[in-house]
Amino acid sequence: MPDLSRLASPTFLLAALVAAILVVALATSAASALTRRRSETKSLSAIDFVRSSFASQLARGVPLDELLLQMVEALRDGFKLDAAELWLLEDGTLRLGAAEPRTQRNPIAITPAEEAIVANAHVSSASWARVWLPALLDGREQATLRVAPVSNSGQLFGLVVAERAPRSKDLAAQVDVTLEEVARELGVALKKAHLDSSLQDSLEQLRR
Repeated sequence: MPDLSRLASPTFLLAALVAAILVVALATSAASALTRRRSETKSLSAIDFVRSSFASQLARGVPLDELLLQMVEALRDGFKLDAAELWLLEDGTLRLGAAEPRTQRNPIAITPAEEAIVANAHVSSASWARVWLPALLDGREQATLRVAPVSNSGQLFGLVVAERAPRSKDLAAQVDVTLEEVARELGVALKKAHLDSSLQDSLEQLRR
């Protein structure tokens, strides 16, 4: 049986109190840092965020899913979209990596031939998606969409999707320019992240 007198001693209680305070302080600090980063993101355009902050934060160890969420938040706020999404390609499947507002969408299988076509496409509309990625339109067949491939050197990493609800104001032409730049910068950053990850895996295998 535990020593109850020890558990009730002032020294033990003080140590427990200090430990609890440290846990609360660390949690508060982490939450404050996240809030500050998101506040800073909202003051930037999506392209400024990707250019000036995305790669550097990724290098500092900020989780990729958090950075992708910040990016779609900046994109939605900047163009007053009804929704902004970032899809990531992994093992022949496109999966929704980040969305604002938060939502769930089914993964989309994509063949190597389709990957090559999508990787080399320009920013496109729902009509293009209806031909090459019809599953992307599930549940929003009447929405206005702009789809930008995230690629680098012909390698597809994912998609950026901008959405306006039916009967909303059409997306301005400048959205295409920004989406293309955002997708291009993301392609560079994700390519570097993949290379860094592959290098780290190789080093780990060598150490074993």
